[in-house]
Amino acid sequence: MRKRRHWLRGIIGGLLLGLGLGVASIVYAFNAFGPVTPWIMVLIGLVIGILFVFLPRPWGRKRPPARTAG
Repeated sequence: MRKRRHWLRGIIGGLLLGLGLGVASIVYAFNAFGPVTPWIMVLIGLVIGILFVFLPRPWGRKRPPARTAG
């Protein structure tokens, strides 16, 4: 049985990725967009997480070989 990706996992994973990027931007003083940079990083992480929900896994799309009667 193949596991399907759930949208909630993508949102939570994206939020964690975005929060990590936002904290890293604060720690390493990466402020390309000014004080809204951490919020932009959270938004980017959220978008990446949601995209991973809808993108197919390359190893999950293969069908088993057809059985022949014999």
